[in-house]
Amino acid sequence: MTASKSCGIPVGALDLQAEIGRRDMVSLAEVDLATATLHAMLGRDSLWLFVRRPGIGGYALRTAFCASGLQIKEQHLGRDLLTFSCASAIGMQEVRIEVIDRHAPLLRASTSLVPRADILMRFWPRDLFPLGMDDDPCSARGRVEAAQRGLNAPIVLVARDEPGMGGLLYFQNLTALNGYYEATGTRPDSVVGGRWPQLGYQPPTGPMFEQADDNPLPAGTHTMISDALLAFGGLLGDDPRQSAISFLDMLAGIYPHITRPTTTYRDWPALAAQTAHGLRRSRNTHVEHYGHLYLRPYVGAEVPDSMVQLAVARPVARLAQDEPRYRPLAKTLLSGVDRFFDPQLGAIRRFLPNVVAQSRDANNEKDPDEVDSWYLYHPLIDLAQLARAGDAEAERLLFAGIDFAITVARRFRYRWPVTFNVRTLKVNVRHRKEGDPGQSDVGGIYAHLMLDAWELTGRKRFLREAEKAIDATRELRFDLTYQTNLTAFGANACLRLWHATGRRFFLEQSFVFLASFLHNTLFWESQLGAARHYTTFMGATCLHDGPYMAIFECFESWEAFHHYLTAGQNDLPHSVQLLAAEYWRYGLDRAWGFYPAHLPPEILSEETRNGKIDRRLAVPLEDLYGAGDPAGQVGQEIYGSGAAFAFASGAWRKLKASPFILFCDYPIAAIDEKDGEAHFRTSGVAGMNCRLRIIAKNRHRPKKPLLSISGSAEIAFVSLSKGNWEASIPANIPLTLKASD
Repeated sequence: MTASKSCGIPVGALDLQAEIGRRDMVSLAEVDLATATLHAMLGRDSLWLFVRRPGIGGYALRTAFCASGLQIKEQHLGRDLLTFSCASAIGMQEVRIEVIDRHAPLLRASTSLVPRADILMRFWPRDLFPLGMDDDPCSARGRVEAAQRGLNAPIVLVARDEPGMGGLLYFQNLTALNGYYEATGTRPDSVVGGRWPQLGYQPPTGPMFEQADDNPLPAGTHTMISDALLAFGGLLGDDPRQSAISFLDMLAGIYPHITRPTTTYRDWPALAAQTAHGLRRSRNTHVEHYGHLYLRPYVGAEVPDSMVQLAVARPVARLAQDEPRYRPLAKTLLSGVDRFFDPQLGAIRRFLPNVVAQSRDANNEKDPDEVDSWYLYHPLIDLAQLARAGDAEAERLLFAGIDFAITVARRFRYRWPVTFNVRTLKVNVRHRKEGDPGQSDVGGIYAHLMLDAWELTGRKRFLREAEKAIDATRELRFDLTYQTNLTAFGANACLRLWHATGRRFFLEQSFVFLASFLHNTLFWESQLGAARHYTTFMGATCLHDGPYMAIFECFESWEAFHHYLTAGQNDLPHSVQLLAAEYWRYGLDRAWGFYPAHLPPEILSEETRNGKIDRRLAVPLEDLYGAGDPAGQVGQEIYGSGAAFAFASGAWRKLKASPFILFCDYPIAAIDEKDGEAHFRTSGVAGMNCRLRIIAKNRHRPKKPLLSISGSAEIAFVSLSKGNWEASIPANIPLTLKASD
């Protein structure tokens, strides 16, 4: 994305070039940073913030704007805070420039507007321009590594070719701009990006959104127009791993300063019991074939499917290890899994042998031989986890199908298409779209599977397969994600390979998987339409180009990051621990909104692509939208029902030596119980806090807990009800819990 005559130069860059060349901007303030100088300057139509590294290059950031000019009415110039009140034809604009960190420069620039009349927003220009060493945006050399996709991470990641210039992460705090989108009837879809060298944020206006022409910003109302954060980091070279960790470090630096919603404690163990009841009792959730119960993919729709069956059975079986009441359901769901195995092919099939007759009866005929690449491996992943927990039948089926899984991987040279014929291995759809890869993160789930097989058998051939699969992803960058749960599996697989081989490449490749995952994540809390009734913050959209968050990808990613954090611990960089732990925290809260009983009936879609919505069932919807579109358009997703069981087993821990159950919204990384005390530490980073809830096993005669930082002061907690206490605890600090005498 280096500017040249062949690709053209945006008009805004030429305008800024000419204005800088005239040297008639008015200097308002100057601030020295550790490695750069900050200048606030008033131009012909904008108030500019210049960040320069003398003799190297810099950036220009537009704040206030009005085509007919601005007049400074008031200014306050502090050491780390500059504020300007700008009068303009469209109204009064307030600019606030904050130096958050001088040494690893981190800046914030926000602009608000109080319109003098009801104004129609027809145009507002982009705000960020790289500058060459001569202050010329047209001579700046570099590229955009990543930009906003849809409603996801509102970022531009800039890599510069000038020696010593380093990288820049621009982040637009969209949560603060909800008022603008609501007033104008617009949505921030792909609004952060641009074309070199005219980058940054452009507020959505008419004619991009016809609604904006009917929804003016009201006169006299304070509206935030922009809230940008800029982090300046290390070099972003050609190495994808270097780019990934630079992105993660800069994002983690910005993260504490963005608007984040508070979380609410959700009773997932109670919801798991309701889900189990519905799966057993409702005829809309299952069918019977060959004397066994098989789950439908959606409430009242579709035919049984091996991925669906195991995606629910595996978390039910995991919870049954701690809660025996779930063992009958786990046994029921697992009893007929072997019917998906095709002995002639040596593979776990997607559908049962009678699928053609089933689908014909449902007027939805299936091709039994067509399969998505990831679909071949996902049932095997679940079987492997069951096998590692001691399920002998799962282990038998796993190894009955694993050689075929390897044959397919080698046939495609560890670069999988979107779909193929499972009998002939002929590719049906190779690429997502022309010029893009196929299912680019399947190598991650495949490596995860191979590592499970290696740990179960000790056979090095499985370890070598895992290495080959991850090696094949080494040139992918922010285009690595195809489906976000697969990307999360890949991060986990890379970490496990690093532990197995000692090759640092694998640890660093896990950062590429994580960076690509977070690039596909909504780092804002939408208040648009239906979205005001659920949480969107840190929700990953299901696919690389998907418009919605999906419960299945949500809970499986949550499980993957649980292992990633607890296995990686302090071997992971600060930024990685911070961001992964925060994703984990918000996953527990955000997923609650997928259940139709937790939503107002009026926001549910009147029509669904699959089956129907039954609010009485504790079965989640597949789809929630950051844009606030009606929820559940795809259907009520039974294979997402594993969420309640996964959360209940992963975030609650029944202590053995103490009369308590612990809930924590960060993973508990280490715990040691002895002499009636529990010594534990959470994941995450020092300086962040998380929620700890202490639940008495005996609610009738509960003992009061004593919680302290190990060897230090007690931590205060709040008594919520009889046998329930809650505290905000420091992350990644040794803690001690015991019962009072």
